[in-house]
Amino acid sequence: MKRVGKLIKLLESLRKHREFSVIIFANYKRVVELLADELLENKKFDSIAVIHGSKSQELRERAIEAFRSKEASILIATDVAARGLDVPHVSMVVNFQMSNKFEEYIHRIGRTGRAGQQGESHTYIDDGDRETFADLKKFLKKGGYRIPDWLYRS
Repeated sequence: MKRVGKLIKLLESLRKHREFSVIIFANYKRVVELLADELLENKKFDSIAVIHGSKSQELRERAIEAFRSKEASILIATDVAARGLDVPHVSMVVNFQMSNKFEEYIHRIGRTGRAGQQGESHTYIDDGDRETFADLKKFLKKGGYRIPDWLYRS
């Protein structure tokens, strides 16, 4: 997957510049597991926690605690973690797959920049994301955010 290579480069650059605490969202359990396998196989990222709907409650709680305590610097998750997860030290959210619903997208990116902290989010977008992406552009425009021309024309 070409996107995995881009993700690895993004994570490597983030790790060089500041405290490293990232949540990566994907839409499907199999993609979450694939990403975890790819990052672990890369051998540059060994502190990864994974949660999705097929994990038992105990395993989900253990993964969240590992991330919250900074034992794991990367949490890879489905939307099971988009709401109700309050971890103040999250420096970045990566949407490896754009959420199918704009509301879920907002909840995902809301996991960073909490409690007055700075945070950033990155979203990988492809042709299947046109509807949610259009909603995002409307939201940004309505909120008075500056939208680069290249993004607005996309």
